[in-house]
Amino acid sequence: LEMTGTEGDESHNADVDGVSIASLLKQPSDSLERDTLFWHYPHYHSSGATPYSAIRAGEWRLVEFYDDGHHELYNLKEDLSETTDLSESHPEHAARLLSLLNKWREDVGAQPPLKNPDYRPDDSDDTAEFRPLFNGKDLSGWVPVNTAPSTWSVEDGMLVCSGKPIGEVRTDRMYQNFILELEWRHMVPKGNAGVFIWADDITARGVPFHRGIEVQVLENDYGNTQSHTTHGDIFPIHGATMTPVNGRGGDRAFPTEERSKPSPEWNHYRVVCQDGNISLAVNGKVVTQGKECSPRKGYICLESEGGIVHYRNIRIRELPDSPIEQEHVAIADRGYRCLYTGVDLSSWKNEDDQWQVKDWVLSYTGDGGDDAALATEETFDDMGFIIDVKLAESSDHLLLELHGDDATAIPIHQELKGMRPLGEWNRLEGTLVDGLLTVSLNGQLVVTNQALSPRTSNGPLTLIPGGPVEIANPYMRPLDQ
Repeated sequence: LEMTGTEGDESHNADVDGVSIASLLKQPSDSLERDTLFWHYPHYHSSGATPYSAIRAGEWRLVEFYDDGHHELYNLKEDLSETTDLSESHPEHAARLLSLLNKWREDVGAQPPLKNPDYRPDDSDDTAEFRPLFNGKDLSGWVPVNTAPSTWSVEDGMLVCSGKPIGEVRTDRMYQNFILELEWRHMVPKGNAGVFIWADDITARGVPFHRGIEVQVLENDYGNTQSHTTHGDIFPIHGATMTPVNGRGGDRAFPTEERSKPSPEWNHYRVVCQDGNISLAVNGKVVTQGKECSPRKGYICLESEGGIVHYRNIRIRELPDSPIEQEHVAIADRGYRCLYTGVDLSSWKNEDDQWQVKDWVLSYTGDGGDDAALATEETFDDMGFIIDVKLAESSDHLLLELHGDDATAIPIHQELKGMRPLGEWNRLEGTLVDGLLTVSLNGQLVVTNQALSPRTSNGPLTLIPGGPVEIANPYMRPLDQ
């Protein structure tokens, strides 16, 4: 109206926000030149418009629709009417524009609308779109990461967790956007467990848990404090990040209501994960939410943490994925398997009783030396390996022999470049392929393609302590030449 010189009346402005951009539009066109243009419309409208954000960069325009999370990409130079979606044929452009759009929204504080995970347009179709994530018969579809065969079992259609050792089991594939439903109950007071979302393939350095977003599963007798509750906290763990919607100054999201039931009653969780947003409904009502999660694609894990837990009716409904930057994707399966059960020294050989099984930690308390060697019963050729080590003040070193001999020995001592302060965990990771050794320490490369002489072809992984030491997360993967 202002552009035409017409004043109008109140009825003309009933559906607008009252902000005029006429002065901007009247400027010379060269003053409006810019690299990118952004739109953010987080509301539904009676005209039928749905919430969306968009970006135009040069000849490309990307639209993100909040109602279902899908993206559309158009080349305006060739398709001004936006009739052909190019998001699948040009994923590199879609990812680039999405990255720019996300940064702009973060810079200006533009927030997408939070989804209601309990909204179901048609309940009759809802069940059909879910599929079982646990078949009620065995662990098909699940991978024990760092636990014993006795940790997870199936009884009467339930997945039973013994709680020993502390560790996790994960899905055999990664998920990005989905709805996860499950029922759980603790069988002991003050029981502790969790569901990990968007996790890596194996556990993080110096802990028995994955990097990811944890949905807490605590028994009510554990108690509520300023730092935690037993009613469905959500928080990032071991390198993951999340912004809580209902926080208390940290990165943990707290529930708005207390809805969980005590042992041995069953509880129902509904976890909705989409585009880095996560929400939890406890026994039928959404109580906890987080946003801006990273990773936002990864594995789903169930946690063993000391007490007996029962799970049942675990099912998943996958939602449409959207373009995602690689930095938000968890580490995919590299083929590692853990060499330590956390409950005994089965599959290991030793003659020194100073080696002690302390749940997820394998501890040595003696003076060390060749007689204290601990070796796997299995032998290895070309291999990839990971092991976490924490030296004691009185410990001189630890020798890691990849093939059980001096030629493949890696000395680990406190003076090594990249070692963390005494008393902290260190992660040693590397490969031995065709007689060439590559090793990194705490993410820093320390040996690159070092030729071993004489070259050995096969042998047990052997630990020779030089004093007290703690070991965790010994993983191995075979490598084909």
